[in-house]
Amino acid sequence: MGRTTYRNRAELAKKPADQPIGKDRSADRWFLPIALIFRKNFPKKTAEVLADMAGLRDVRPAELWLDGSRAPSGEALARMIASAHGDLVIRALTAGCGQTWVKRHRRIETLAAARADLAAAQRRLAEAEQGIEP
Repeated sequence: MGRTTYRNRAELAKKPADQPIGKDRSADRWFLPIALIFRKNFPKKTAEVLADMAGLRDVRPAELWLDGSRAPSGEALARMIASAHGDLVIRALTAGCGQTWVKRHRRIETLAAARADLAAAQRRLAEAEQGIEP
């Protein structure tokens, strides 16, 4: 994959798209919230979890994502979203977003969690009531 060209000429861009912008700012900062959530939820073997979610054979690219050197491709991101932990990716990407669809999605997640808690409480109550004569 070559570098970006300008004005339909064969001239190469001065910096490829994944080069750092300035001294401390990388173009791949969009992945930082995802990296932070996965470090929190999977403190051990974080890179292995990300590599598995993205369908990678090697862990090295995921390690580069976590240290901020690189970011996943769109294809790898789509695989992560479609994985069992895709909800974490979506939450990290939409954190702080005030769009209506994001708010609706968060409400649906909250309702689903409350329903799961209620079902578990009802199971515990039914188990506790077994064997008790009225």
